[in-house]
Amino acid sequence: LAIAREFAASLGLTVGEVTRKPMRAEALRAALSRPAAPQAEPTAADLAEGLANAELLLEYQPIVACSTHALVALEALARWHRPGHGRIVPDRFIPLAEADAELTDKLTFAVAARAAEDWPVLTAARFNGTLALNISAGNVRRLDFPERLATVFDARGVPPTRIPLEITETV
Repeated sequence: LAIAREFAASLGLTVGEVTRKPMRAEALRAALSRPAAPQAEPTAADLAEGLANAELLLEYQPIVACSTHALVALEALARWHRPGHGRIVPDRFIPLAEADAELTDKLTFAVAARAAEDWPVLTAARFNGTLALNISAGNVRRLDFPERLATVFDARGVPPTRIPLEITETV
């Protein structure tokens, strides 16, 4: 059971109740009726610390051509694994970043750096599509943004034509 609790915590889940087999319907009802312990909301300072400590992970969402079923692109999706708190869903940390221009910049470049770092692994696996990154409108307002972003990908040999940018819906 300890391993199951650790695994749940690593996913950001809270184990509220442990029951033994065979499970009785009344025990299940009782367990489901208890409110879960509230988790503290992360702060902008927590996110800044998490970015500094490389707690950001990327998951790659495949984009497949319907006509050929071929993988044509990937979209890099930011995920935050906060030690002691498990996974923090994007809905809880993206707004924190977008409320602060510097934090938005740090998040964007953490995602870009991680994607550039992963590029050789993706190409070694014969991926030859594009790798889309989400950016904030705040990023685009910075005049040095294109050059700084190009530097991240140039350092890893990632062709800029393979990195489409998508402006996030929350602007």
